[in-house]
Amino acid sequence: MMEAEENAIRAVHAKWIKAANAADLSSLLAIMTEDVVFLHPGEAPIGREGFSAKFTAAHQELRIACGSELKELVVAGDFAFTRSADRLSVTPRAGGNATLLAGQRMTIYRKLADGRWRLARDAHTLSPVQSFNFFASKVSAAPVDGIWTVAFGDPAHEDYFLVRRDVENVLGERGLNVHYIEFGDQSKACYAGIEKVQVLPDAVKFQFTADAAVRIGLWGIVVSFSLCKADLASVSSALAHIVEHGRVEVL
Repeated sequence: MMEAEENAIRAVHAKWIKAANAADLSSLLAIMTEDVVFLHPGEAPIGREGFSAKFTAAHQELRIACGSELKELVVAGDFAFTRSADRLSVTPRAGGNATLLAGQRMTIYRKLADGRWRLARDAHTLSPVQSFNFFASKVSAAPVDGIWTVAFGDPAHEDYFLVRRDVENVLGERGLNVHYIEFGDQSKACYAGIEKVQVLPDAVKFQFTADAAVRIGLWGIVVSFSLCKADLASVSSALAHIVEHGRVEVL
């Protein structure tokens, strides 16, 4: 029974993201309660009417694309809550660069008398995040005892970014069979944090997942370098071993 309720809430969450990306206000209104309350940082709470006005105005001025990864889901009787890591890209329709935002979202759902789950309260912490660019004077890409690592370093400014994966599960520790990323120090690190990698002749662009963007405080990292073709091929091959599910693209 609990699994069925959780699946129903996951379905509502998925419908919400799909409708938001499609600018489908009517579908959004259909999956929220009549007394819904939305909390946005620095703004007064709004209900259905306020949400409708804000949503319509935003989509008239901006192209909006959002994504959301559920991190937690708890059901307690006729109420439930979810916590998700969200990301948002907004681009002016009149032209201009996209603004990227990321943060956490907490949503409370209520089960109605007809058995349907509907969004009742929603609050988020989305804020702008940027990509970080640096030139790596030192680049290494090699497997050591079955553990693949690609590391980019700029000793002059004490910047580094590394991507690692225990491909052979040598250490046998939980979580190390997925890729690990670290930027600057271990406080800015996580597992499975890469959404996409693009390898160019003179740089690598890393796009992070929403959860990684929140943890690291960046939407992505662009590392530029000067490598010969053989070394670039080694970096590309190593990244393909480390980052799962074909997320590495060589341009």
